Amino acid sequence: MHHISLNFGSISEDYDFMCLDLSTLTSIISSDDLVVASELVVYQAVQRWVRFQPAERLPMLSVLMRHIRLPFLTREALAEIQADSELYGDVQMWWKQLVGEERLWESEGLRQGMYDECIVCMELHRYRIQHVENDYSEFDIHSDLLSGMDCFDPYTGRWKKLPGLKCLQHPASTAVEHKLYLSGGKNRDGSCSDILYEYNSFTGQWIQLPSMSVPRDSHGFLACNLKLYALGGRNDRHGLTSAESFDLVQKAWTPISNLPFRLIYFASTVLKNKLYLIGGEALAVVPKLVYSGILIYDINLDVWTQMPLDFKCYETAAISMDNRICVIGGFCEEKGRQLTPRGTTEVFLSSRKCFYLNEDGKVCQEVVIPELPETFAFAGVVCWQRRIYLMGGVNYYRLCSRIFYWEPGDSSWTECQESVPSIEGFIRIFKCVTLKIPKNTFCPFSKKYR
Repeated sequence: MHHISLNFGSISEDYDFMCLDLSTLTSIISSDDLVVASELVVYQAVQRWVRFQPAERLPMLSVLMRHIRLPFLTREALAEIQADSELYGDVQMWWKQLVGEERLWESEGLRQGMYDECIVCMELHRYRIQHVENDYSEFDIHSDLLSGMDCFDPYTGRWKKLPGLKCLQHPASTAVEHKLYLSGGKNRDGSCSDILYEYNSFTGQWIQLPSMSVPRDSHGFLACNLKLYALGGRNDRHGLTSAESFDLVQKAWTPISNLPFRLIYFASTVLKNKLYLIGGEALAVVPKLVYSGILIYDINLDVWTQMPLDFKCYETAAISMDNRICVIGGFCEEKGRQLTPRGTTEVFLSSRKCFYLNEDGKVCQEVVIPELPETFAFAGVVCWQRRIYLMGGVNYYRLCSRIFYWEPGDSSWTECQESVPSIEGFIRIFKCVTLKIPKNTFCPFSKKYR
């Protein structure tokens, strides 16, 4: 199946393809993994198969056509099918019911060859650099609210801009297939937001969805099984233990079990129907403590459990891969002395530490991840094509615009030739997600497709 998916165009012209039985053919043409630039390739393959034994197979065409993703065909391609429909009347009736953007929801999604899986860097913070001397920077929070999106294609090494939101600072973000979601963050007046936005890479548009039950900032935001999860965080200066889920089908929020205590600045990820919150700053006691543990939420049981860690960390990054969780960088609890133009000051130390967690939340001793080439915190981390990419971040008070990646089996991190887009005079802090983006030659909602 993998070989067929990669070479469907040529294989579909072979004699052996014409001899496939109906069940096998249906399994192939219903797959998302077909690497085809146009759905017309799949339609033409079905036509060849039917015409190979027309008397026997013509009655099967109506069933097969329901696996052809007609919404993703150009007007010219649909005209070709419409011409065929003079022979097969039910085809014309079926595709004419698909009008406008609703066509997307009637299909089963894009084939693999119709989109690029890109890395989207979502701007969370923007700091204005006030002073630079001896590789040391002083900066403050930039007052303008701008959630910009930079899109990186690791295959080509090219960057492009996607439309951002000029209304939020520090929103939480996650992605599902071709849609990116932002929740909470800060409003223009500095108050916390309860808003939920959705960006659709097919249409290039943002829409607003129903708001969370409470405003949240510095919260966890994860996607699993067509649901979004907003976890903990804070409302202005008050920490939250509440958590809630948003059903992407029903478009409604539902409360879930509360966190055991208030927590911010934690890493978060999903693995096997469980949500993991790693480290962070616990607000349950005074003074605030760096949490040396992991909170695990079982989606099926609606239950939180805790697992201890032998060390403390916060503002780390976490990503799931190979049935484990990779935890990268961040801050240690320890402080160090940093020489600045105004003298020596005390700062939290960022870390080069990387490690795997097993599903039970215990540190994996069997598999080792090499240390980062430098200490990093606030870095954007994402898994793309079995590679873990680290993008940007801060080393002490210095901005890093470099990009590194690591894949299992490598003894060290590899630096890319490309760098994170920068804006002169500013430090940009990103959250990274992977997003399916239609190829430039294919956009089902551009004018030529309407």
